[in-house]
Amino acid sequence: MGLEQLGDDARGPHLVGVEGIDGRFWTARVGRLEDLRGLAGVERSAIVQLDRATPEMRASDHTIWEIAEKNGLVYSAELHRDMRPGDRDTYITMHERRLEALRRDGIVTRDSGGTFHLPDDYLTRVATREGLGGRESARVILLDPHSLERQADYRGPTWLDRMADGIEDRSQFRQEGFGKDVSHAWKQRETTLEKLGLGESRTDGFHPAHEWHGALSTMEEKAVRERIERETGRVPHFARDGDQAHGLYTSRIHMAEQSYALIERADHRFSSTLVPWRPEMDRALNQFVSGRVNRRDFDFKYGKVVEKEIAKALSIGGRG
Repeated sequence: MGLEQLGDDARGPHLVGVEGIDGRFWTARVGRLEDLRGLAGVERSAIVQLDRATPEMRASDHTIWEIAEKNGLVYSAELHRDMRPGDRDTYITMHERRLEALRRDGIVTRDSGGTFHLPDDYLTRVATREGLGGRESARVILLDPHSLERQADYRGPTWLDRMADGIEDRSQFRQEGFGKDVSHAWKQRETTLEKLGLGESRTDGFHPAHEWHGALSTMEEKAVRERIERETGRVPHFARDGDQAHGLYTSRIHMAEQSYALIERADHRFSSTLVPWRPEMDRALNQFVSGRVNRRDFDFKYGKVVEKEIAKALSIGGRG
């Protein structure tokens, strides 16, 4: 995948170029650099999918407008608390940070008291800034953080496996260019799976073993846990659906089918937790976070409120 900045603003838009499984080279416009945040730290030649998509207006922009519209087109933390007393301080701070970014772009102004003043065409101007003003922005989805070469001998599930098993869309596949490279890589992958005891080559082709995907996932999880323990001295575990997690968010871990956030537990110096990573988490890097796993997502909060909650919990636990 190639990336080129369009214009003078480093935040975007950017032109993304990828080699397709149809043997052709494709380019697409991505409105904002932050829309590529999920690709940070992946290998060169990682596998991605480009979708034609126009991102929706942020929920925070709608909230800001709803509050300002009823208060003479002004927004402040105090007005937010008055209208939405159930919202946490960290959530309100997030809206102030959003407005500060818009102020730097000349969309809103702020007076000496910290109150933000919005124009009457606020939503239209924000939409234009986000690349929503009639210009399409591609959505880039990470399919596998590893290159084809790495996937060929990777001890874990891969995009190559899903392609061979018919899980990924093969309707555009052609034996040309990158598509041809995929075929060669799969032949090497067959050899690897045979060595791992997860399949065998017969006269009528390659036959994967029963439950081979599950076996590969188990191998990958084991390798990731061992690497994290070796590098951090902490024993990690994968949080499951419904689990609570809290601690210091220290890094992102790319696995073949999901990226995870590594959280060092505050109540146990030798333990850490892996929770599903989401782009919004990067603003909380190296900060204390707290939340619950919701399937392949992590509903989290962070900031001073979380630090106080964790400190209080540790104090209570220490007295017990």
